[in-house]
Amino acid sequence: MWENPCPVFKVPLVRIAPIPLLHNIWSRYCGIRLLDAHEAAAVDVREPDEFAVGHIPGAKLLPLGEVMSRAAEVLPDKDAPWLVYCRTGRRSADAVQKLEALGYTHLRDLGGILSWPYEIEGDFEGHF
Repeated sequence: MWENPCPVFKVPLVRIAPIPLLHNIWSRYCGIRLLDAHEAAAVDVREPDEFAVGHIPGAKLLPLGEVMSRAAEVLPDKDAPWLVYCRTGRRSADAVQKLEALGYTHLRDLGGILSWPYEIEGDFEGHF
């Protein structure tokens, strides 16, 4: 059985998402629920210029190249739920591995903002 990606709902994931695609959809749905309830915070691991163009509201910026050196400063609580994302999902997967190596315990890889179906904020002068 997969770990339930959404602590808000106490339903065994195997009954909800028996295939990886549904697991990803469920993770995103739970991510927005956790953000809305202020029970988790989003972490954007893209570069500052990408962040400025558009990001999840309230997201913290921690560029992938700075994860090992600045994680403790930007994400001080290693036991807090952090929802990590980037542009397409490649950097967020790498960032999650690095953060786990640093001792972070409640991480979710949201993948890429390109497929984020909810609100984003930014100057939108550029493109993702």
